[in-house]
Amino acid sequence: MTEVAAFAHDTADSEESLAPRVRSYWQNVVDRLARDPVTLFFGALLAAIILAARKASSSASSPSAIAAIRSARTSSAATF
Repeated sequence: MTEVAAFAHDTADSEESLAPRVRSYWQNVVDRLARDPVTLFFGALLAAIILAARKASSSASSPSAIAAIRSARTSSAATF
């Protein structure tokens, strides 16, 4: 009886080890990105461009920047 139980236990362990490891979609994405340095470089470059654009747009929306744009528009309209 104990041999049957031991055999059943060994069979269950071997079936678990033979089963394919199921990974989620995002685990596969992270694994593939980690192995691709070119994609990581250009992703970091894109992130830097986006952050620089956000910083530029936030400083451009300040009241002094808006006043400077309005004065530039009125002075250029007066020359035509």
